Amino acid sequence: MKKKIILTVLLLMLPFVITVVHADMGPKPSTEITFKGLGEGTYYVSIFGNDSRYGPNGPLITDIVSGSTSIYGNIEEYKKHFSDYPEEIIDRFIQYTEGKYCFWGHLYKVTSEDNKISWSYYAPDDFIVVVITPEGKLIASEPMQRSVIAGYYKCTLDGDILQIRSNYNWGRERLRLLVRVAATILIELLIALVFGYRDREAIAIIVRTNIITQLILNLGVSLINYLLGILGAYLIMIVMEIIVFIIEGVVYSRKLPGKKGIAWIYALVANAASWFIGSQILMIMSVYV
Repeated sequence: MKKKIILTVLLLMLPFVITVVHADMGPKPSTEITFKGLGEGTYYVSIFGNDSRYGPNGPLITDIVSGSTSIYGNIEEYKKHFSDYPEEIIDRFIQYTEGKYCFWGHLYKVTSEDNKISWSYYAPDDFIVVVITPEGKLIASEPMQRSVIAGYYKCTLDGDILQIRSNYNWGRERLRLLVRVAATILIELLIALVFGYRDREAIAIIVRTNIITQLILNLGVSLINYLLGILGAYLIMIVMEIIVFIIEGVVYSRKLPGKKGIAWIYALVANAASWFIGSQILMIMSVYV
């Protein structure tokens, strides 16, 4: 029976493992912006990226214009998805470009009271912020390069000028780190139950190991990001995630009960599951929240 359960889990996880072997829920590129200087009424906002080929959570800009297949199906489906936005507002964002920057599909509403937006899953590194005021005036910020994995910015509207500055939130990032660690541990413990690791000692080993590997992953990526910038952080993230998988595989094969091969398979499945589920959660939050 146990073999059948394990085989079922492996078959379910196989597409994710083949696609990419990532470990846990390491920090993903994100952008949060707080707006200041807003007047009365609703302001419509979008973050424009510098690559017209794709937007991770939005339709391709070329697909929108041509009406061909995209993540939303076509332009009509896209507008249905954002039906609470005036159609003329959507059309203005789609049609607007500023040099190399173009619409990636994300839309937001802000007011003087509800003045924060967040793109929490693979936000563009090189971007501008575009605002349409309640009076219908379109204003774009100067280009901004996100130099850290999680970027926090303050956008101040002063007349016809939209100023953007870094506003890094250390407290928020500490909280997100704790949430990532907790979510990873929870997911891997659920997978552990399927593999038969249910006694108190096995659970303690898994929890301790994940706390250590998550700290290694996040601190390693953050350090390289500080020393070498975001491109270096991207590269080291892949290496660190592989290292995390190896560390967990070695620890589990030595300390968890049963066959060593099963422990290695558990490490692979658990890491793939936590990465995939965590990524999907972040993507859903990015699109709908």
